[in-house]
Amino acid sequence: MHEIVREQFAAFSLPMEGSVAWMYQDSLGLVTVGLGNLIDSPAAAWETRSYGAPFVHKTDMVTEASEAEVTDDWTAVKNDSALKGDWQAAGPLTKLRLTDSGIANLAAGKLAAMEQVLRRTTEFEDFDTWPADAQLALFSMAWAQGADFGGWPRFRAACAARDWSAAVQDCNLSNHWLGKRNAVNRGLFRNAQWAKDHRADITELQLAIPGNRPTLSLGATDADHAGAGYDTDDSVSAVQRFLTYLGYPCSETGTFDDETDAAVRDFQSNENQLAAAQGGFSADGVVGRMTWAALGYVVPA
Repeated sequence: MHEIVREQFAAFSLPMEGSVAWMYQDSLGLVTVGLGNLIDSPAAAWETRSYGAPFVHKTDMVTEASEAEVTDDWTAVKNDSALKGDWQAAGPLTKLRLTDSGIANLAAGKLAAMEQVLRRTTEFEDFDTWPADAQLALFSMAWAQGADFGGWPRFRAACAARDWSAAVQDCNLSNHWLGKRNAVNRGLFRNAQWAKDHRADITELQLAIPGNRPTLSLGATDADHAGAGYDTDDSVSAVQRFLTYLGYPCSETGTFDDETDAAVRDFQSNENQLAAAQGGFSADGVVGRMTWAALGYVVPA
């Protein structure tokens, strides 16, 4: 994988997954830790130490827990049905945790292991030649659903053809709680297509991580947010440029006018169709974090 993807993956995942040092149950009731790392067996919980991420005692943060202690913590979390989807409630119940460095090591180790599995898929064999945004999107999908893409024929075909616009249409993960991740993945593949069309450096990410753009709507101008600490001072112009590139033409005026409003709503309406299975996508003409994410500019929190 490109070094920038390796370096930025944890920061990319943090807004969507959060970082939890102790074991907890995810929304499916599966035991998880760190940046959404599944450890749904005592053996898997103990195995984190092989990634440089041993569980330690909360009381001293130095003493490494024994296998029996890890199993006890895991069992306490797994057997409490009230903890499902509530990471905070698992805190007082657990005696062990990962250190911050352990969480980072676990994420890096899992990412490397995932890369090896992904490379076994024929359509991903030329992975090293993909734009960085496409690599990150694939890792994002695999992080959420696993690295087996046997049931994704159209998506795999799009990747093999390096047709990133087609990948946008078929990259959505099915679970309804993954709407934010799906939006940012679509944005990443759009960035990859832009990088291909403009012969940009494939080793650099087009996505800013986590990204910081203002909420825009009818009447906004570039000047409104100048000097306010956002990624750039030309956010309206950026929306206009990329919407036009994507086939939603609007003049680059730096003012969010009626033409821009119509283009934004058209884009959002099409996103709504793509995201229908995840509860839809708001077609309200407001460029907030989800629309920025689908455009490839920010990671939605």
